Amino acid sequence: QYVLEHGDLPTDEPSVPWELSHGLSILHMGSAKALPTSESQLPTRVLKDGTLLGCRKWELLDLLWSEALIKWIENLRRHATFATTPMVMMMDREVVLAIAGDWGTGPFDSHAPAVAVANQMQLAQADFTIHLGDVYYAGTGSEEDVDMAGWPMGKHGAF
Repeated sequence: QYVLEHGDLPTDEPSVPWELSHGLSILHMGSAKALPTSESQLPTRVLKDGTLLGCRKWELLDLLWSEALIKWIENLRRHATFATTPMVMMMDREVVLAIAGDWGTGPFDSHAPAVAVANQMQLAQADFTIHLGDVYYAGTGSEEDVDMAGWPMGKHGAF
């Protein structure tokens, strides 16, 4: 609500993770009111840090971010194990790596930035491709399967 009224985050208060925003407003916790759910209620704004405040796909008030809240609650008591032994992998003396990260760049159509990056990775004919990250609502396996399906594989593997 503060951001909607003032156009940016308060500098003197800890912020609530955006994934929790809709959940808290739906539960009417504290002084929370229902947040906008459509572009007509809140046209997209760009905050000082470049974040998109709006209700469209991947923007901060996209209702699908609520999935992250649900997964967080489901896994409050379960923690993933942390590997303490790194993978050792043999490779040639010289290798070509293609490294990319495309947080929220698509693919939405054939001219999307993610498509251009993937095309350049393929042209590099890399031995290994490394995808640094992407935007996911909750990081579920099904999201990963869909979002990673189009990324190029290196000749010897991908990470």
